[in-house]
Amino acid sequence: MSTNLRETLVGLLLEQPNHAYALKHLLEPRVSPSESINDGVLYPLLRKLETDGIIAGQQQVSASNRKRTIYTVTAKGKGWFIDWLESDVHEEDAPAYDFFLGNSLFVKVQFFDRLPFDQRLQKFKAQQERTKKKLKLFSEIRMGMIEREADPFRIALLDLGVSQQKCTLRWLAAQLKSLSSLATNP
Repeated sequence: MSTNLRETLVGLLLEQPNHAYALKHLLEPRVSPSESINDGVLYPLLRKLETDGIIAGQQQVSASNRKRTIYTVTAKGKGWFIDWLESDVHEEDAPAYDFFLGNSLFVKVQFFDRLPFDQRLQKFKAQQERTKKKLKLFSEIRMGMIEREADPFRIALLDLGVSQQKCTLRWLAAQLKSLSSLATNP
């Protein structure tokens, strides 16, 4: 489990106390796709943070008469989070080609010489469509953030994601063009 999952969880709880189910849905778009935000990860993490005194849980009954635990960040947790936020822990970039590890297609591209031409073409086209859908979703999210007057740094971070996706689209178009030229000039 990445340390960023723990810090992201505490940051979300600083913004608003919440229960595990809501936290799970808030966490999913904020962590790496390789992170598994399932109950087997989330609940033990919440228990550990509670045991460490970073968060505190209080039982409440919802409007639908269901018991749930609402978690809040303790004073100790606020200090811990600010210490982490002010530190430079895990901010350095590794001098490796780690940029593609979060994307399965980019990992697979390293071995595309083992795939037939048609499958390569199909995979690039499918990724191009997924990237276009992601850009559309990012645009909708951005509009909602502006309407809610979200923190400008969060909007700027989303803008970085948009730029990366646009760059990916350009790269995919170049790969498709390259493949097309291979097909016409074997």
